[in-house]
Amino acid sequence: MKKITSILLALMLILGVCGSAMLTVGAEEATSDTWDGTASIKWYLDGTNADGAYELKTAEDLAGLAYLVGASNPDGLYTGVYHRADGTVAGYVPGTKDTEYQDSTRIPTSTEGLTSVNGDTFLGKTVLLTVDVVLNEGNAADWATTAPANMWQPIGGNVAGGGRGAFDGTFDGQGHTVSGLYYKHTESKILFVGLFGATGHQFPATIQNLKLTNFYLYSANTVGVLVGRSNKGLTVDNVQVSNGIVETNVSSASAMIGTVFGGPVAIRHCAVEGVKVQGTKYLGIFTGMVVSQDLEIADSYVKNSSVKGETEIGLVIGRIAGGNITIRNVYAVAEIEALGNEEEAETAAVGLVYGVAGDGNKPSAKAIEGFFHVSTVTGPVVNEEFVDMTTPVELTQITGDAAKTTLTGFDFETVWKAVEGDTPVIELRAGTEGGGNEDEDDDFLPEDGGSEDEDTGSTGNTDNGGTTNNGNTNNETNAPETNAPTANEEESGCSSVVGFTGFMLVALISGAAVMLKKEN
Repeated sequence: MKKITSILLALMLILGVCGSAMLTVGAEEATSDTWDGTASIKWYLDGTNADGAYELKTAEDLAGLAYLVGASNPDGLYTGVYHRADGTVAGYVPGTKDTEYQDSTRIPTSTEGLTSVNGDTFLGKTVLLTVDVVLNEGNAADWATTAPANMWQPIGGNVAGGGRGAFDGTFDGQGHTVSGLYYKHTESKILFVGLFGATGHQFPATIQNLKLTNFYLYSANTVGVLVGRSNKGLTVDNVQVSNGIVETNVSSASAMIGTVFGGPVAIRHCAVEGVKVQGTKYLGIFTGMVVSQDLEIADSYVKNSSVKGETEIGLVIGRIAGGNITIRNVYAVAEIEALGNEEEAETAAVGLVYGVAGDGNKPSAKAIEGFFHVSTVTGPVVNEEFVDMTTPVELTQITGDAAKTTLTGFDFETVWKAVEGDTPVIELRAGTEGGGNEDEDDDFLPEDGGSEDEDTGSTGNTDNGGTTNNGNTNNETNAPETNAPTANEEESGCSSVVGFTGFMLVALISGAAVMLKKEN
């Protein structure tokens, strides 16, 4: 009997240790990092992880990506990046083309003690964001008049006069948030503005599993919160843009992509909430302008947002010149308004899908299935071409369980989720395009479709984008030496603990049974 008692005591001890280990493994929390305005490419110099992907672990790492892509065209204005021994960026290596467009503030005055590395389009490569990033703290609604600490340099598309670097790879946010994005310049040398200035230098790019919130972007050129301009094709999957303002004093502004040019674009499983798009012309929620390209928007929604400007304004697209439109399973709660007067009726146009002004600004073909809206559309010329292809509804009809009946064709089993007292959100959005980790939890939006601490009203007001500053980076290294376990590592750790526990349970119980039998 003593032996049995000893075995049971050992069993209790093992269970206690394993249970503690399982609790410890499951207690890992996501961290945030606040940008200090500098950039680092140490992550690039160190190379890829075991899976062959680059990991961005700090805000400075994300800023370093902008430098590498900005110098990715060998015939461009910049041909490489100067860095110090610890990987911090000292500036661009100047090229010989269009030197009058080069930004002298980004070129070091002395190269002593510096090393240079060529730029990179990241073609065939994957970049993983492993941390929430706060580019600026504070309320973006105030930044129109009072600038925050840091102005963002877009990732690609950052110079005029030719030689535009662009991102060709896969950027996977892994469900993380980038908040505090700020850019304001009325006479900018930067052609394309956004988190990504330009994508698709030579080949299509992919951006997935990312949240952007609490932003203010103002440009004299093309601007999109996610991407300024897509050049050779782009897939955007599982991206949320919320609570901010984007505007231009010239043309082409959007909550997602400023201009679609040179290749097809697919926007899938995406959300736009509490965003104001405003300016002069070519303004839209999903893209400001499409030039002879295919655009697909599927299983996505717009909520508490607005588009306002002078001419050619649409909920989906501001202006389209050729190309094909495919819209499937989309709903919108938004206000769309063109401010042009009656005398400007031929050019002042507004519509639910796109603002049209003449035969040259229409799609070649269109396929729209399941486009529901609670929208007001006003302007001197209202584009009614799609009236029979869109379905106006009352807000109550798409709120709570009523949405399952109203939004016919929407998959509420595996894609959409009805929310009590609110409009539906995306339930399951696997990154089928451009890779992504199949084991990751892609459902990173809370039930209300916005970040947990955000104001989802249309004013764009937030505190700090719903992220917290849990510790700034060491500016000397800009790359922590120790990494938190990934989601997969945590799963593996739990599986190992559970498996070992199960094995020990079986062994000990079997032993106890045998010994009990012997004693009897």
